[in-house]
Amino acid sequence: MKQIGVCLSSCPSGYYGTRYPDINKCTKCKADCDTCFNKNFCTKCKSGFYLHLGKCLDSCPEGLEANNHTMECVSIVHCEASEWGPWSPCMKKGKTCGFKRGTETRVREILQHPSAKGNLCPPTSETRTCIVQRKKCSKGERGKDILTKCASLSPHNLIHISLYIFIWDTGCIPHI
Repeated sequence: MKQIGVCLSSCPSGYYGTRYPDINKCTKCKADCDTCFNKNFCTKCKSGFYLHLGKCLDSCPEGLEANNHTMECVSIVHCEASEWGPWSPCMKKGKTCGFKRGTETRVREILQHPSAKGNLCPPTSETRTCIVQRKKCSKGERGKDILTKCASLSPHNLIHISLYIFIWDTGCIPHI
């Protein structure tokens, strides 16, 4: 490649090569372009500009946002959350008996975190009041915290689901 009277194996940064049968030469990229493929396609922009579809822009088009790390215009990513999980059993003070009104909780996971201009994520847990048929605590359960009761059970009775551990035949559901 010929550059101002000097032959080179490749063009320097800021130039692109043009090859013809009778001449091979290096041609300067556009003023806002740091490196380019040809006269109309930039591959890296100079400082202060963002690359989008081979062009150097001072701001990104509508629907895109600037990635200051790569200096490119990228699609806006909105938050995505999973569907709600099941409601936990109705509880009060860690127990499932000895009360009429309590609370139950359900959770969901964030599947995709948003980019800088993306929609924020919704809450990942919600709690509501619940009413259960009045149920007296069994003799061994009276005054005991549900976690204490559940701690004595063997691990093979546990099934892990989302953020709760369901323990069959006991009604115990300690939070993780």
